Amino acid sequence: MLPLIAVVGNVEPALLRAFVRHYLSLGVSDVLLGFHFTDRVPADAAAQLLEVSREEAGEPRHVSRGPWGEQSNGEIRDRLRAEAGPGWHVIADSDEFHHYPVSLTETIAEAEAAGRATVEGLLYDRVSRTGELLAPDAGRSLDDTYPLGGFVTHDLVSGDSRKVLIARSELVLSSGNHWVPGLRSGAPEAPPLPVHHFKWRAGCQQYLAARMADFAASTRPAEVSMREECGRVLAHLRTHGGRLAVDGLAPATTAVLPPGWDEQAARVSDYWWRSRWLAKGGTR
Repeated sequence: MLPLIAVVGNVEPALLRAFVRHYLSLGVSDVLLGFHFTDRVPADAAAQLLEVSREEAGEPRHVSRGPWGEQSNGEIRDRLRAEAGPGWHVIADSDEFHHYPVSLTETIAEAEAAGRATVEGLLYDRVSRTGELLAPDAGRSLDDTYPLGGFVTHDLVSGDSRKVLIARSELVLSSGNHWVPGLRSGAPEAPPLPVHHFKWRAGCQQYLAARMADFAASTRPAEVSMREECGRVLAHLRTHGGRLAVDGLAPATTAVLPPGWDEQAARVSDYWWRSRWLAKGGTR
């Protein structure tokens, strides 16, 4: 048994449908979806997403409404993981599409043979050809709508690009599934894999502005960081007429490793798993 654990907010039905189908195609045995909707999400929009869940993955395992905080997704994720039971869990946000060069079964077998309790990756952001923030189209694949890839989260946002893709059920995960507290220090034991990140879509600008407003008075370190990251993206979008700059991005698809992945990933990995860690005095 290899369940997928995912927490879903106000995403487009086309994205959620593609998300579930992607992981079923990889071979997950079950899809455990937890939904949280803030008060900004209309009831009909929430109902449509829940219906997509029923059609593609079965009955949602958790549904809640109310304010969203930095800890919210982690609380729902941990509830789903407890329901999934012991063993290995595939873990992803609904805009994250993992790429595995070999099957999930082989990937886990390699981790077990090496004595590892996780498989780790890096966010590889997907962007439209012009940098425009487009909505997913039910009639087009995500690869067609967002054909370019690169490390936008790292290079532009200065956001944590680490992701835990698969983890043993007994491991506690950080907020955002970025790392496992206490598991190790320094670089991962195996090269990280790509996490195709379809965050840069229509409505992203409004979402980031709303999050900045929600966290305007917060002193929680994680929420302060989120507020600052949102501000950097919004400033970039204002400078570029509401688009992301596409300089340095390359053609990409979820089906194969990005071109030059090992060399590209090494630069980002070195920062998040070594240089930054050392600069912070060995703390996360």
